[in-house]
Amino acid sequence: MNAHIGLLDERMNRNGEMLEEFVNEMELENLNVTLAEGQVTWNAREHESAIDYMLVNGRMREIVEHLNERLVGNVWSAAENQIGYVRVGRRKRVCKPWWNNEIREVRKERKRMSRQCRWLRKRDIKAMSQRMST
Repeated sequence: MNAHIGLLDERMNRNGEMLEEFVNEMELENLNVTLAEGQVTWNAREHESAIDYMLVNGRMREIVEHLNERLVGNVWSAAENQIGYVRVGRRKRVCKPWWNNEIREVRKERKRMSRQCRWLRKRDIKAMSQRMST
């Protein structure tokens, strides 16, 4: 169908007009316009467009909105658990206490391993120099 409905600063074509008429006649909602707010659904050869449409009725809109909220919540939760901090407001970052403790422990372990590695290197160098001198 390749309908362009005027999203992303593109011209509406005849197929876009037909799609818009269909949406209005059937009392549907085009989520590309309302929920997705004109996000890109197709790109190739340096061209972008929003041509993959999701048309829903009122009940399905509620379901999609609920699923979208859950998805955003799950992504937010995963980010908190994996990254260790979350953004609160525009610029403020709040570190999670467990993150600070975990990083502190890892840094201590790394320092300990570095010391041990240096000690072993020195020991090997001394042993090698003693063998060469004899």
